[in-house]
Amino acid sequence: MIVNVFKILVPLVIAVVIGLIFSLGFHKKGPWGSIVTFILILFLAIWAASLWLNPIGPTAWGIPWYPIIFFGILIAFILAQITPMPRNKFKGRRQMFTEEDEESKETRQVITFDEVFWVLLVAFIIAIVLGYM
Repeated sequence: MIVNVFKILVPLVIAVVIGLIFSLGFHKKGPWGSIVTFILILFLAIWAASLWLNPIGPTAWGIPWYPIIFFGILIAFILAQITPMPRNKFKGRRQMFTEEDEESKETRQVITFDEVFWVLLVAFIIAIVLGYM
């Protein structure tokens, strides 16, 4: 029973630590702009990885540390890089779109990231459920 608690608690702690490092250190919160969603997706990814990856290196409480920390950092970098650029970054340059087009483009971008969130959420939950079967 204790091992099962650690199989959930350790990925949660690793996700929170990596999420806080990325949020406070790099000022990246993922494509959704919220640290909570960034840590949630990161936690689910690390939890799924802890169930599916082969144990390499030392284990503590039956959990291989190196693969899940590496995978967590890799997922955090990917999520941090798909963060949309702020609109004021292009201020002063020649703009190809009108204000209406930019607003509709931003709306489409937000909708796309919402879809990415739900796809990742469902995919990681399915991976976790299948990992326990």
